Amino acid sequence: MAERDHYEIIQAILQTEFYQLRKQTNAQIPSPPVVTISRDHGANGRQIASLLADRLGVRHYDRELLEAITWQVQGDKRLMQRLDEKIVGVFDDFILSGFTKKGVLKDLFERSMVKVIIGIGQIGGVIVGRGAHLLIQPGRAFRLHVEGSLSQCARRVALEEGVSLEKAEKRVIKVNNQRIRFAKRIYKRHPHLKSYYDMVINSDLLLPGQVVHIVLLTMKLGGFPVPGGGGLVECGDSVLR
Repeated sequence: MAERDHYEIIQAILQTEFYQLRKQTNAQIPSPPVVTISRDHGANGRQIASLLADRLGVRHYDRELLEAITWQVQGDKRLMQRLDEKIVGVFDDFILSGFTKKGVLKDLFERSMVKVIIGIGQIGGVIVGRGAHLLIQPGRAFRLHVEGSLSQCARRVALEEGVSLEKAEKRVIKVNNQRIRFAKRIYKRHPHLKSYYDMVINSDLLLPGQVVHIVLLTMKLGGFPVPGGGGLVECGDSVLR
């Protein structure tokens, strides 16, 4: 994605009225929808996120895109100042919400990424990882966790990376632990407590398109906006994560 696209995303965040959304209680989630996805390594989370974003008609924000947007915000003092002014109340609420303690987020990049994620939560999108499900207020986002057995996740990783199953298993365990440590360090919470999710699904026996179909149906039944009613998404098998 070009820097111009990053800038347009930032502008969309800056043009959103945060406080109006925060003051609404028991209101329907405005369109476009917001979905946060956390995933086990090798559980096809990446492809599921991409397919879901396409089906919902929103952007897909993976780690690389989130970091690129954050770097651009940090590199433009004017944008950083405007973003700070825009979400000042929202960010303060997060700091004091119990997920962390004031002063914990000392790293400038991590603080900036938290602000970017909070902003994306207002304009819509499918956000992968980075503890986004702990940042966006419940009811505003559909919070999904995609998991899988160690054997099946390792099989996918082995096929994709061309390594042995033994090495793939070690890789899956290592990456999963890294993701947990990241969230615990920043938010002071274990990210995989079931109470933090609206849906947990095991992808061992399901193709990515089938997972998306189930997610869309659950979102619709739960009152989340699903453009077009949530039809089945066709997708072949994949080793993508």
